[in-house]
Amino acid sequence: MRKFFFFFLLSFSFLHPRFVDAQVAKGIMKGTVRDNTSGETIPFANILLEGTRIGASATVRGFYLIPDLPVGTYRVKATAVGYEPQTKVGRVAPNTTVDVGFSLSPKPMELEPTVITADRLKGLYEANPSVQPIGREEIQLVPVTADADLFRVLSAFPGVVRTSDVSAQFYVRGGNGDQNLILLDGITVYNPFHGLGLFSIFDGEAIKVSEFFTGGIGVEYGRRLSSVLNIVTRDGNEKKVSGKFNLGFLTGRALLEGPSPKGSWMISGRK
Repeated sequence: MRKFFFFFLLSFSFLHPRFVDAQVAKGIMKGTVRDNTSGETIPFANILLEGTRIGASATVRGFYLIPDLPVGTYRVKATAVGYEPQTKVGRVAPNTTVDVGFSLSPKPMELEPTVITADRLKGLYEANPSVQPIGREEIQLVPVTADADLFRVLSAFPGVVRTSDVSAQFYVRGGNGDQNLILLDGITVYNPFHGLGLFSIFDGEAIKVSEFFTGGIGVEYGRRLSSVLNIVTRDGNEKKVSGKFNLGFLTGRALLEGPSPKGSWMISGRK
């Protein structure tokens, strides 16, 4: 009996760590959410594992990552405003990374009216970070005299003042011009003006999305006191070659984009 009990403990000591490792084995799920018609990535899409409370939000480039997932098979659902939801099956294996990408189809949406009720006194004591998202649609909607420009849109926000009517340079809340940080795909742009300051160097058709921080600036942007303008360019059409050409009174611009063997390309210019 003692020999049998000793053999049982010895066997369990060898099998138990493996059993524990099988229970705690985990993997990683990642992927990219794209537009089905153009192949452009969809920023800030939502990813949810159905039947669980696990999910993620895509970055501005449409990429998401869900680490430390228990081994198993999941139904993964991707949703974004203006697109049809899509569900796929992803199988997570131990110590591996599974790629589950999505290609969403555009869908016009009609939302119900929303009524927002605010407390007048409450707003006097709350300080919320000021972040304004700006897309291509907003740039085209702002009325201009010569050409649609991103910096002309900024002057419509509270606290932003232009130096003159014929200049695109701007000041934010009394700060100096050198206290504004301009980023293009993470790269600092020190002189974002051309044409004697009439326009910015950024073509509105090449912009995917931009974020304008006028308050609550994070430490990752350095010691900038006035504002931060974070500009992200488009990826390019992954489905077909296309282009745009526009000739105005003072400016002319062209954009050409198309697929490549490992992604897409885009060329944009303005004169």
